[in-house]
Amino acid sequence: MLEDNPLQATASIDIPMNKTIVFNHVPSNRTNAFIEGLKKFRLPRPLMATVTDTSIHWTFEVLIQNLAAERHALKNNTMTTHA
Repeated sequence: MLEDNPLQATASIDIPMNKTIVFNHVPSNRTNAFIEGLKKFRLPRPLMATVTDTSIHWTFEVLIQNLAAERHALKNNTMTTHA
């Protein structure tokens, strides 16, 4: 789990191979400035998440799967629910 060891091995899960940034205890103004910087310099946007009361209990693999599903849903103008 994120609160323990985010790289802890878990059951074999197919994980999308995306660069990912997870913000934890980062003020929202700093997070927003970072995202705006990516846009300004036209850098490829990685999967991004802020640790929440819900996601703190997810394994890193589950977090990545949810982020990838969310990105796919936004790209295809569909809806998704988190696991």
